Amino acid sequence: MSELQIIKMDGKLLVDSREVAKMVKKDHSNLMRDIRGYVAILENSKMNSQNFFISNNYKTEGNNKTYDCFLLTKKGCDMVANKLTGEKGILFTATYVTKFEEMESENKQLQIDNKELHTIAISNNEQVERQYKADKVRYSWKRIRPLLENCTYKEIEDEVSNIINFHANELKKKDRCEYVSHKEADKTEYKQLVRDHVYSILGDIYNTTLDGKLRTVVSDVKESVQGDKLETTNRSFSQILAQVNRKDD
Repeated sequence: MSELQIIKMDGKLLVDSREVAKMVKKDHSNLMRDIRGYVAILENSKMNSQNFFISNNYKTEGNNKTYDCFLLTKKGCDMVANKLTGEKGILFTATYVTKFEEMESENKQLQIDNKELHTIAISNNEQVERQYKADKVRYSWKRIRPLLENCTYKEIEDEVSNIINFHANELKKKDRCEYVSHKEADKTEYKQLVRDHVYSILGDIYNTTLDGKLRTVVSDVKESVQGDKLETTNRSFSQILAQVNRKDD
């Protein structure tokens, strides 16, 4: 007995009557005659035959003629199987029941997967929003100074970069709540305000710290901030540290 092909159309799992005819070794025209008889009985009984058999058509290669066929639902296959006897009926029933169950299982798993993906997407969006809220507090205008003043020479370059990036690229305009001028500034102007503020704080740190390594790093970071090239500075942090260590030696 040949393999049964299940197709999905408009959310329904269906079998072409030609497939059924091959499986039960019955002439397709004879099967069509039987199905038309079933449809007539169902319609005369005010039952919806579309729940069992859906009228369809097909064309063959090299022939422009259109031929009729039916698409059978699982209920339609049940009805056809009930009219079969012997080995044909048993094998057809076993085959279509197995195939429909496989397809239904795959559809259920797909629905579960889609639901999980949707949940993950929502979770990711919530996580992004939570991170934004956390960064908004961490890098708020009033916290920039204490944040930088508590940095070590190994941390300060990254922290300055994080602060400027957050304010210049991530902070929403409506969340600039410190001063009216910040709300009114466009993105370029606001970025410059942030850089000026950070530059001023770095200057204070440079003038007050007794840590020689920190002074060296802060000096380099100040130049980068002033030159608007913090993210593209030519010297890597490792190079700066190497210079600091050489001075200590």
